Amino acid sequence: ATVTEGIAEKKCKDLKPNDIVQFERFGFVRIDKVNVKIIAYYAHK
Repeated sequence: ATVTEGIAEKKCKDLKPNDIVQFERFGFVRIDKVNVKIIAYYAHK
């Protein structure tokens, strides 16, 4: 597995687990956890 870190807008703190969003220039991800850090999993093949 590969781990990638980045910076997101403050509004991302409003996301909930299982939301699917598009991170610009990265792709679609499924949100797993939202704490101090946001944990998301790449959602395409």
